[in-house]
Amino acid sequence: MRAHRSNAVRLLMATALIAALALAPGVTPATAAWQVTAAAPSFALSLGTLTPPAPVGCQNQGTVLNYHVRLSWPRVTGATSYELVALNTSVGTRALDLSVADSTAVNGIVSADVQAGLLNNIVALLSGNPTVGVVAVNGAWRSDPSSGTTLVPTGLVSGLLGGLRCPTL
Repeated sequence: MRAHRSNAVRLLMATALIAALALAPGVTPATAAWQVTAAAPSFALSLGTLTPPAPVGCQNQGTVLNYHVRLSWPRVTGATSYELVALNTSVGTRALDLSVADSTAVNGIVSADVQAGLLNNIVALLSGNPTVGVVAVNGAWRSDPSSGTTLVPTGLVSGLLGGLRCPTL
């Protein structure tokens, strides 16, 4: 009779426990017995925007047979490189095949020496007075062009040798 009574008490206690778990809000038998947490990799999401570079500064460089200009602008946060572009072409903005790494900046200023000549990828600068701007780049992200600086070819002979000057004020 004792064995029968022990079994009945055990059955009654198990039933009470199951009922308590079933009636408790938010608790199920599976969650009451154990819990698991797992770490998931995380990464930052952001939109790809770069601020256009500030207006480009221009300094005359070189001698009579090798006039050229040094264009300079402040670094853009997040940019890894910069591309020079011609802004006033018949087809709109056009790349000039001149790229400058952000790591070349000195005291926060990036600069590039630009020549126009037959041996230079920037031969397009010889037609008219070109306006040159800068685009900040980081991977596939590209800023809008900076406001441009108009460059002045220094004549046919000097132009063929790379002659460019900054506009006189």
